Amino acid sequence: MVLFINESIYHIYWYVTGGWAVASGLLEQKCGLSILMFIAVFYIDSEKARKFMFDLIFFWGLGGALQAILAPDIGARGFPDFKYFSFFLSHGFIMIGATYIIAGRRYRPTFKSLLIVVLFTNVLVAFSYGFNLLLELVPPYERGNYFITGYPPPTGSIVDLFAKIFGPSPRYIIGLELMGIAVFLLLWAPFAIARRPKAAKEKAL
Repeated sequence: MVLFINESIYHIYWYVTGGWAVASGLLEQKCGLSILMFIAVFYIDSEKARKFMFDLIFFWGLGGALQAILAPDIGARGFPDFKYFSFFLSHGFIMIGATYIIAGRRYRPTFKSLLIVVLFTNVLVAFSYGFNLLLELVPPYERGNYFITGYPPPTGSIVDLFAKIFGPSPRYIIGLELMGIAVFLLLWAPFAIARRPKAAKEKAL
């Protein structure tokens, strides 16, 4: 509920102050999509669909929000604009919510779920890159930056480093890809390590 209220106020504020635009305002980001899934996941009957959404919420919620904090796309206004506080509030609560599905719902990610999320994320990244380019063809003729595939955020972030190493978009996406996979692996690793003693014990029996 906190995420929904914060996101609603953010979009209203951004629209009233003249900052909302289709090139940046849609919920077509990992964290924006995570918010929608948090709202929907508990109303879905299909266990398979719920498991898939839990996978996305976990890896996108913890991994995506962490990447977003490392590479914040806050726009040109920055601190102390409302968007600055709303951005970190929403991503902080997303990480809390992702932690809840582990502690409260006893969710445990698998390596298979990691691979599925990586594949699905790459499909969305490719779609987002094309969508960002298409936005240049419609008013106000601005390139979008969904999934940070259009250009480095103006406030400065780790994307600037990737742009220096790999070059401008789309080449710096290689850096984002490597960082994303590394973060996902780090999130999955504790669960893999915890399973080893249990698997060894079951094998011994």
